[in-house]
Amino acid sequence: MGGCCSRTVGFSKTKERKVVILGLDGSGKTSILYWYKEGTKVQTMPTDRFNYEEIGFGNIVFLMWDVCATKTIRRLWHHYYTGADGIIFVIDSTDRQRIACETMECDDCVKEVLSLVVSNQESRQVPILFYATKQDKENCLSTAEIAKSLEIDKLCEGRQWYMQPCSSATGDGIQAGLDWLTTELQEKPA
Repeated sequence: MGGCCSRTVGFSKTKERKVVILGLDGSGKTSILYWYKEGTKVQTMPTDRFNYEEIGFGNIVFLMWDVCATKTIRRLWHHYYTGADGIIFVIDSTDRQRIACETMECDDCVKEVLSLVVSNQESRQVPILFYATKQDKENCLSTAEIAKSLEIDKLCEGRQWYMQPCSSATGDGIQAGLDWLTTELQEKPA
């Protein structure tokens, strides 16, 4: 296992942490997962159901579940939250239409999908790392614009969250996000 995020793990002090990677289709969930695993950009295909990888980082082994975002599978996401220690929610910062959705009736709206995730009982106390992907593209929204549009302060009130700008094409920002999540999950008892 090579890559920037794979490291030798001391088995006596290793903690396993289940992390679920969610977001709408095409946001970059799978690309981020394989940046963690390989340390470089990997050609990916749309996820059919889920991808699972174990990623060693520091004294934590992340059990990463990258879950498909089709409407059918989204109804099953709550099963993946069970026992999750952290959530990574990936947002395509160039997809202005689905971010700025004005009504909650749109079932392909980032805000609606995020509302379902954060309101679920199984995920209430779980920290959320938001990746604002495609920051290397022209006309992308900043993390501040995304947070304001999605009302993340209000949606995530009472829980730890962090929004990291990144690019799955270059890898910029991906490590910084994992560093934040690692710090959050270090404190949790094994």
